[in-house]
Amino acid sequence: MFVSPIRLVLKDEASREKVTSFVWKVRWILHDFKPGSDQEPYEYIWYPWDRKKTFIHYVEDPWVGARYIALMGEDREPVIEQIRAALPTYGREEFLLHLKEAKSPEELARWVDLAGVAAVPDTFDPEVFARFQAAAHHPDPNVRAEVTRASVFAAWREFKGLLEELRTQDPEEEVRRRADIALQALMSNNWQEG
Repeated sequence: MFVSPIRLVLKDEASREKVTSFVWKVRWILHDFKPGSDQEPYEYIWYPWDRKKTFIHYVEDPWVGARYIALMGEDREPVIEQIRAALPTYGREEFLLHLKEAKSPEELARWVDLAGVAAVPDTFDPEVFARFQAAAHHPDPNVRAEVTRASVFAAWREFKGLLEELRTQDPEEEVRRRADIALQALMSNNWQEG
């Protein structure tokens, strides 16, 4: 059975050096490294020596401009607690606050991206989704376009109607195009029946 990833978005002060220093202290074992590029994420993959079914991905993602830790596999809660105790990460309440109080379209688009990254695909959050819905109706097309990207990270079925609306009714061609791509990707990869 596939278990959706849990992604912890790192705050700026949790630098790559601080992450690797933390990893050395807790003695995680290196599983893989991907050097990344302008188009591909920079990524380290580790597993704890005592939990061989838990994989920890440190990701610097150029597409969303975010650094995060994605946890895959089983028995993740102790690892999540360990990470949160050692490294500054954003919490749900911070996302809700920033999505509500962003001062500019650029700031709102950034928080839409980060909240999308942090969303857990198999755990629908109605409050966060309501903020995504509000952003999908923002006058700035860049904000609306970022909602389409956030939808792919979150992968909540509740995005279907919103993406269909953006795909058919948004005044900007680029937003319609991105909504169509997101909708097709989610329908073929995440929302399959059975």
